[in-house]
Amino acid sequence: MNCEKCEELIVDYIDNDLSKSQQNSLFEHLKKCHSCCEFFEQSLIIDQGLQQILTSNMIERKTRAPKTFKNLAIACVALITISIGAWNIEPVKATIQEALNIKVANNFQTLDSKQETLNVKVIEENSEGQSITTYITNKGERTEYNNGNYTVHTKEASASYYKSLDVFLLEKPTNFESSVEKSIFEEMDSENIKSLGEDRFFDRKVEKYLISQEGQQESIELWFDKNTKLLLREISVVGGTKIEETKIKELSFGAVEDNKFSLKGPIGAKVIDARVPEKMTVDEKENYQKILSLFEPQ
Repeated sequence: MNCEKCEELIVDYIDNDLSKSQQNSLFEHLKKCHSCCEFFEQSLIIDQGLQQILTSNMIERKTRAPKTFKNLAIACVALITISIGAWNIEPVKATIQEALNIKVANNFQTLDSKQETLNVKVIEENSEGQSITTYITNKGERTEYNNGNYTVHTKEASASYYKSLDVFLLEKPTNFESSVEKSIFEEMDSENIKSLGEDRFFDRKVEKYLISQEGQQESIELWFDKNTKLLLREISVVGGTKIEETKIKELSFGAVEDNKFSLKGPIGAKVIDARVPEKMTVDEKENYQKILSLFEPQ
């Protein structure tokens, strides 16, 4: 299915005019096409807004807005915005605001559900001047620290290397099928989320949001890469002062090699495989508990 056909099906879907097989074809395409997903989301918002506009203006109707009218509205959304300021009409503003919490929540997708081309290297510096390098692709995430420790997270396992002990620890993988952050934003009151529009960060387009917390003076700015939806900046705002725990010093795309996510430890390192506890020896269990109590990779 091409994108033009997909857009036609999206309009039909909104109008409840698709067969089960057509719906399946539509959703299969949406899983693979980021631009059509955005069109789908915008179309839903426009449709809800149009229905509320008609209702709020006391227009009596027994059926939904005609499909031809909705086609025109979706195709000419930019013209509508400029000519009559549609987004400033209260029902539309409310609908968009309602969708913000879902929009932000959907940015916290699992790695395996993000775009196939995801390939990012980030170098950060913390408040103590220490450098932290993170590599992210659809294969996983690797973080390297100044002291030689590093962690690797893939769908197969989570691994940690402790350089001072020369120990490579394998554990059960992080749950790639859920996201705590996603759940939090899905349940959050949309009034606590404000879009700050778009900006640029290291020559990348970013979407910015301000998250307020009821009863607290602190709020948080979240900056998402517009293309990959990766969270690039998290800024605490307290009394008008912006605070970042770490600052990104380098951001590059397309620079990560697959061997960064190897689950084989450095040559000579002692390997402790804790993925299946019942198969661990007494010695492995003792060493595992010792590591958990003494160290965190940082």
